[in-house]
Amino acid sequence: MAHRFSQHYTVSEARQLIPQIRLWLDEFRRLSQKAERLDNFLSTRLDAGEDLGGVRVNDSLRASQRLTEIQHEFVSREIQIKDLERGLIDFPSLRSGREVFLCWEENDDDIEFWHDLESGFAGREPVYTAPIQSNWQRFNRELLKECHQLRDFDEEGRRWSQKNYPGGYTSYGSMDKLHTFSSTFGDLERFLNRHVRNFVGGLDWDLGGRSLVMTDCWVNIMPKGVVHSLHLHPLSAISGTYYVATPKGCSGLKFEDPRLDRFMAAPPRRADVRNSNRLHVTYPAKAGYVTLFESWLRHEVPASPVTAERISISFNYAWS
Repeated sequence: MAHRFSQHYTVSEARQLIPQIRLWLDEFRRLSQKAERLDNFLSTRLDAGEDLGGVRVNDSLRASQRLTEIQHEFVSREIQIKDLERGLIDFPSLRSGREVFLCWEENDDDIEFWHDLESGFAGREPVYTAPIQSNWQRFNRELLKECHQLRDFDEEGRRWSQKNYPGGYTSYGSMDKLHTFSSTFGDLERFLNRHVRNFVGGLDWDLGGRSLVMTDCWVNIMPKGVVHSLHLHPLSAISGTYYVATPKGCSGLKFEDPRLDRFMAAPPRRADVRNSNRLHVTYPAKAGYVTLFESWLRHEVPASPVTAERISISFNYAWS
């Protein structure tokens, strides 16, 4: 398959370049402002009929030369500057053999998004997934212990689950604000807040000075055969799941294209269809990772095919 770019970056390789890219962006912006001031000054003098020369002309030439050199640093590496003011950068990459862009914005702590070559920043995958923190294994051990203790203690929740979550356990119908009375779940909220800010940064929302706050947080334990059918999260803005235990082969999180009932007589998709055009996309469940999405996006967890328990923590954020 022919590729548009000759260089392709892994997340690790792109991440290593970020400190230098920050320096180049800062210098480029500073020199651009300086060059604009010098150009305005020199243009005024030229309009007045004065001879140009001296220190200011030399400064302008040096600034222009350095700006060209910085641009070459990006061009030679095939790294795309999509928005200088925002520090929006795209790195060519490969995903299952297909060219995509790894997308990074200067305010992002890490590279956590990708999009197709044609779709741009607005087409960043509508689902965000990332490791919650570096030392998640220790944190998950504590969460796993509390999830089991909660199921043992929560008689009301077990009764609710028998009717509404057959074969499994969820605290959704009994204790759905775990972040308000457990320090461990409170730590989870604190970790998640950073990821929610990163995700929302790409949605172009005008929050009007208000913030997004966690309103609900509950546990889900899914043994073999348990299913969570298609649903959405009304009255919320951002929803998500954090994975505590994900045995090999367990079900992922399956999303439905919200345009499904509008396709009508549309032709079928090609075998190499992009994620943005698939009718359903499944994101694998991975311990230590958080998955975020806008709450209107319908999703489900298909029946778990493995005996070991798949344990996750779901949550909602509302615009307060």
